Amino acid sequence: MGAGAEWAIGDNWSLKGEYLYYNLGRVKHPLNLTACSATAGCFPTLGNTTTRIDGGIARVGLNYRFNGPIVDNY
Repeated sequence: MGAGAEWAIGDNWSLKGEYLYYNLGRVKHPLNLTACSATAGCFPTLGNTTTRIDGGIARVGLNYRFNGPIVDNY
């Protein structure tokens, strides 16, 4: 999902900007950190965690438009 716009700032020049949002979902995985103590013993895992993967990208740009091929007029 995103949005963008482009504005002419001269005969051949334009300025553009856009924003893109991405959402790659969630990932659930165990916390495999072994914890040990002298009184309780060792625990091979501390449970599960869920990570959300999303973010945004902003872009700006400056464009130059060429007028096409140069033609000699005799």
